[in-house]
Amino acid sequence: MSVSWRKNVRRSEGGPFYKFQGVSVPAAVKSLYGLHDGDEISLAVQFGSSLEVIEKPLTSGGEVAVGKDLNERLQKFAKQFPTSFVQFTLTSNKVPGDFLSHDDRRQSQIEFDRGVENARSNRKSRLARLKAAPKIPLTETVTVQVYKRNPDVVAERLDIAEGVCEDCGSEAPFPRRSTGEPYLEVHHIHTLAEGGHDTVENTTALCPNCHRKAHYG
Repeated sequence: MSVSWRKNVRRSEGGPFYKFQGVSVPAAVKSLYGLHDGDEISLAVQFGSSLEVIEKPLTSGGEVAVGKDLNERLQKFAKQFPTSFVQFTLTSNKVPGDFLSHDDRRQSQIEFDRGVENARSNRKSRLARLKAAPKIPLTETVTVQVYKRNPDVVAERLDIAEGVCEDCGSEAPFPRRSTGEPYLEVHHIHTLAEGGHDTVENTTALCPNCHRKAHYG
């Protein structure tokens, strides 16, 4: 798993250049990886067409030291392209190549929803965080493990449902744009990630609301 962030080469428009003597790892990134001072990390530094990789431990200030040669190259790049940015991509040696299953993605959504719920509990604190929050979000690269589902199972379940949600009993909320057929989503009752079978008996056809409820309700 990797995560990336950017830093403009100037501190503000027309302002001084960053010195790039050390790269500060954002607190959100440290939290995501569970990183602590002294942890060995691998940091890719991309500027223009150049890419360099730093493999060093985090300092006590949560930074990764930049060597003299790379620092000079970054300074030169900044002065040549004063409106550009440098992109940093971190891969912790502690977290090699994660694989996310459907359930992992669902758990990630649950955790995000909890974060939203906590954020709503104190508007004053939320507004203060929003003022300091970066406008460009962090990015995360993951390898996703997917299952090759049998289309016959989906087709049979949709035919059985006849356009009616098998949970709430309501008709499909709208026709599918591509075919005009009633839009329902086929849900595995016992998930494939937990060893559930890709069979008609282990599926149910749901409207979007009931499908969300099945996963997050």
